Amino acid sequence: MFTYNTSNFDIEQIAGSGQCFRMTPLEGGLWQIIAEDRCLILFQNGGQLIMSCSSGEFESFWREYFDLNYDYAKAIDSIDSGDLYLTECAKAGYGIRILKQNLWEMLITFMISQNNNIPRIKNSVRRLCEYAGEKKSITFSTMPADAAFADAAMGGGEAAAVFAGEALGGGEAAATCEPPIITGDCCFPAPVAPDCGCFSAPVALEYHAFPSPEAVASIPVEVLHGFGLGYRDEYIHLAAQKIACGEYNLDALKGMSYDEAMKSLMTLKGVGRKVADCVCLFGLHHIEAFPIDTHIKQILAAHYKDGFPFEKYKGYAGILQQYMFYADL
Repeated sequence: MFTYNTSNFDIEQIAGSGQCFRMTPLEGGLWQIIAEDRCLILFQNGGQLIMSCSSGEFESFWREYFDLNYDYAKAIDSIDSGDLYLTECAKAGYGIRILKQNLWEMLITFMISQNNNIPRIKNSVRRLCEYAGEKKSITFSTMPADAAFADAAMGGGEAAAVFAGEALGGGEAAATCEPPIITGDCCFPAPVAPDCGCFSAPVALEYHAFPSPEAVASIPVEVLHGFGLGYRDEYIHLAAQKIACGEYNLDALKGMSYDEAMKSLMTLKGVGRKVADCVCLFGLHHIEAFPIDTHIKQILAAHYKDGFPFEKYKGYAGILQQYMFYADL
């Protein structure tokens, strides 16, 4: 288990922002987040994130994934106070962060997203992963926070107080005892034995890693079609084949500028400007990318008849695009 305090973070807003399709709400306010071949169980209590991972995994993967080093408050503060529409959008989506996601996963996900809706995209991604992705599982238990203060459950003494303080952040949060404590595989806090009687029965969740280019390339097109991909099945199969055999070097994009990456991505059949922009924003973290789909086109036509002020927000317009997209869903 690991806890982290932050601001400008709302897991529900992030999950509903149209940038990721493998976040699932669970009972009790928990969230299951699948990224690449990893799975995280997360509970948010205000500005505190309680996660099933270790501190080492958080630092090596999840901190970067959630883009926790970027100052999103600064981006919001830079919004022109006279732009009432954008100001309200930022208020509505203040907790959105641009996730740093896997490049290959973003390419396929946003090829699937063309002329599609979020529930159907999620369903197609899930079916693809279940068919070709490695089957994995995560086991965790939850414990009511007030049990952390029970001498019978914790063994009493200083250890119980230390555990409660670490788990809840101390102070008011520890006093209210509201959030659950999450323990992941082999991550039970040292002062607590998993058989102490206060934990819920361990919950094992199965999930599938996102399949590799080689795995997707080996799937017959007619099988891909059965995942609800429609006309996109052939494009996805061809892209996977090109990447799997080395004809297209996906990793080379990581060393390119935004403009270079856009030009390269659009050489792939089935990748137009909108998909390329999404891959650049969510897979390469070019936060200057500003994907324009039908939804955003309507927003720009209604609120920015003279054009969106890209120059004012040069270098991070993609963050503002997410606020607008989310607020108008």
